[in-house]
Amino acid sequence: MKTGIRTISIFAILLIASLNVHSQILPTSPKNNVQIEAMGHGLLYSLNYERSLFELENLRSTIRVGISKYSPNHFMPLWVPISLNTQIRIENNHWLEIGYGKVLNDEGIRYPDRNFKSNLTFDTWIFRLGYHYDFGDGKYLLKIAYTPFLENEYGIRSPGPATEQLTSNLRHWGGVSFGCRF
Repeated sequence: MKTGIRTISIFAILLIASLNVHSQILPTSPKNNVQIEAMGHGLLYSLNYERSLFELENLRSTIRVGISKYSPNHFMPLWVPISLNTQIRIENNHWLEIGYGKVLNDEGIRYPDRNFKSNLTFDTWIFRLGYHYDFGDGKYLLKIAYTPFLENEYGIRSPGPATEQLTSNLRHWGGVSFGCRF
């Protein structure tokens, strides 16, 4: 759990530090955007905020934070993907996007009496490889991406003494986002 807290702290520091980054940002380019994503890193849906850390003529670097909230009856009521992304201009308003990050999620335990005990984890890695298009003079954006995630799961190895064993499962996934830059 200490590793998860350390990773959350690093992402929070990067996000706060990005609020004052001024080097080589194009003056006419909006630094922020808000997106609604179907599927993708939010599994079914997510609302995302993305901020440019820096932008050159043909290269952008961003940090993205999203949130998906589900009812307590679902397998996990909270899912917060956090990622660092690089966008490389292909031509005019067409960009290639590559990124990675982690997910803060609530893998709570549902008891037979329908009570729910929260259990926040930071064990899932997320990746992004996609296409990004800016339209409407750069005010709006559309993204289509391959968004796999790598889940780390702990289980009991048997036979023999009960010891925990880490297994990782790569889940292939994809998503579509629409957003507004400001």
